[in-house]
Amino acid sequence: MQIKHVQRDQSYTLWSLAQHARMSVEEIRRLVERGQLDSHYTDGELYVNGKDFLDWAEKQKGEQGHYQ
Repeated sequence: MQIKHVQRDQSYTLWSLAQHARMSVEEIRRLVERGQLDSHYTDGELYVNGKDFLDWAEKQKGEQGHYQ
């Protein structure tokens, strides 16, 4: 996974986060459903905070060593 331009102080739709993280929307949706990523709804759309995603990615980096 390569993370580009994900900022801690912003919220992202699943689609926009998938683009920035170069992951599929389905992969991110599964992380949300499993409780590995916190999310919230705004105006009926699901959002993930950049901080939560970056914290998750950093944890993965420590566990697997191949995330950037």
